Amino acid sequence: AAAVAAAAVITVAGVVVWPGLRGDGTGHTPTQSPSASASAASGDTGELSRTPRLGLEFWQDGTQDAMSFAHRGGKDVVTVAMRKAPFELRFPKQAEDVAVKVCAWTDDSVFNLQDGASVAANPCLRPGTGLADYEYGSGTLYLDNEGHNEFVGSRIAHRSADQDQIYVAQTWHDQQRTPLRQWQGDVYLTIFIDKNKDGRARLTGPAEYEFVVLHF
Repeated sequence: AAAVAAAAVITVAGVVVWPGLRGDGTGHTPTQSPSASASAASGDTGELSRTPRLGLEFWQDGTQDAMSFAHRGGKDVVTVAMRKAPFELRFPKQAEDVAVKVCAWTDDSVFNLQDGASVAANPCLRPGTGLADYEYGSGTLYLDNEGHNEFVGSRIAHRSADQDQIYVAQTWHDQQRTPLRQWQGDVYLTIFIDKNKDGRARLTGPAEYEFVVLHF
């Protein structure tokens, strides 16, 4: 990770989190696998190489974490088998002005985003809940009511011509930082990318959000 430059944490609309950046140099690209698409369409559980909607991958220490797809409480959810270590979230390259918004929670109540719903009404993703971390290299993941983690532009590392990444090394919860090597319990993510910039969460044309459980 890059060197750390101390600064402050603020909560404002449109402000972003500055993650630490690193990669394993593989140039792995996130093209959709037929098996992942088939599992998502049929509702069958199964191993995935990336998530079926957004093409997300989770990597730790140069190795991709195993993922499985299943229905959970009426939702399509991807579960990732995590080690207690920092991770890289890798995803297909987006337009430079399109943010990757990560709403992280300590329970599955974060899985409340509905197809076609306006994100302005969502308690986690609504304007004014984006967070900025100015400690370069800290890769902080804000949990629960701390607000959503917003990544855009230079706050995202470019891995290859068609894949970008974000690095996460610690959590911020109940006013306390915890390195992921010491984290206890699962983390529940709603990841939203407003690809058509209409302020609504869509599952078609193309899909814009994903529900993920990080199982530590």
